[in-house]
Amino acid sequence: MRNRKIPQFFSLLLILTLAIFAAGGCGGGSGGESGFSGGSGTAENPWRIGTAAQLNNVRNHLKAHFILAADIDMSKYESWEPIGKFAGTAEDPDMPDPSVAFTGTFNGGRHTISNLKINDAATARGVGLFGCTAGSAVISDLTVKNAAVSAKAGNGVAAVVGMALQTNDAAIKNVALVGDNTISGISMVGGIIGGGYCGVESCTASADIVLLSGAGNSAGILAGGMSDMGTGCSIVSCDVTGGAISVGDGFGGGVSVVGGLAGCATDYSAIKNCSVDNVTITAPKGSVMIGGLVGAAGKITEGAMAADARSATLIEGCAVSGLTMKADGASRIGGIVGSGFYFSTEPYLSYYPVPAAMQIVNCSAGGTITGGEAVGSIAGYIYRNSSVTACRGAITGLQPAGAAEAAQVIALEKCR
Repeated sequence: MRNRKIPQFFSLLLILTLAIFAAGGCGGGSGGESGFSGGSGTAENPWRIGTAAQLNNVRNHLKAHFILAADIDMSKYESWEPIGKFAGTAEDPDMPDPSVAFTGTFNGGRHTISNLKINDAATARGVGLFGCTAGSAVISDLTVKNAAVSAKAGNGVAAVVGMALQTNDAAIKNVALVGDNTISGISMVGGIIGGGYCGVESCTASADIVLLSGAGNSAGILAGGMSDMGTGCSIVSCDVTGGAISVGDGFGGGVSVVGGLAGCATDYSAIKNCSVDNVTITAPKGSVMIGGLVGAAGKITEGAMAADARSATLIEGCAVSGLTMKADGASRIGGIVGSGFYFSTEPYLSYYPVPAAMQIVNCSAGGTITGGEAVGSIAGYIYRNSSVTACRGAITGLQPAGAAEAAQVIALEKCR
């Protein structure tokens, strides 16, 4: 029941998108036989990639193992076709079909892929260097530099993996997004990952994230909309080193669930030792759940209140600095987290009858937040199943609390 529920979270985010809009193959061989620079495609002897054309050949061997042998310049591709696609299975349209997704491993060998360009107007789910990764796929030790990715039709948009649907922890590890990067899309938009439920470790990102329309939701500079499959995955030791999240022309409503690191990280075991520095977030009127680190987080507890850390997402040892947040007309805004994921209306209420539970421990936030309702230096709104402990906030520009948020402000007073 649990594994069925989490993919539905992404469907619910799509419903949220629509609601906001309405309101405003594998082979053997090596070298020349395979089209690679060496290797055999096994885990012990991965195919070696030395040119952009060889990188393009990865899409013909989606279950195999690869390693970059040189830096790759992608300039000759005017619009790169993502490696691996999302398609639902016959049993469940929300679960990825492993026959068309990338399920192998891709080791960047500490090399750089630069000047990636994608201009996509049709893909429904998964736009990036990799469109969709699934199974036990691993992307590691890779740098992507100077990416320009635009997707105008679907969701799950990023420079590296559009939809990262692996259930293994550290599925995305030691990946860096550097240089001048702009990633734009409608829903689940991030620098390294657009949407997914895998573990992420030791990644860094700097990018400008643009939400294109009033249907926009779930955006972050590292990752957009993340929701774990219940396997205990975490986001660990990841850093955002600059950038902005903004809304492009044609915006007609409110954008929901935005964070400097990740827009949403629901049902994750932990977010630990992560940082965000020098980021600007603009949250227009009608926005909800906006955070310097994460917009919305927490575990869904099947209708029961969380009593201990096993039933809550642990957000520990994280720091936000140099934050600039403009939040006129937005609500549930925090220097670390906006709030636990929760909407009091259908269809969300039937699936998540109580707010997602989180424990924020030993975190710090510094910067400026102007405007908004239910604003806190650490968390915008604290529900009864969540807690804040040993945190430090140095946020300027906070407005005096009104009656509606008085309780959460009192709970946070010792952490300011």
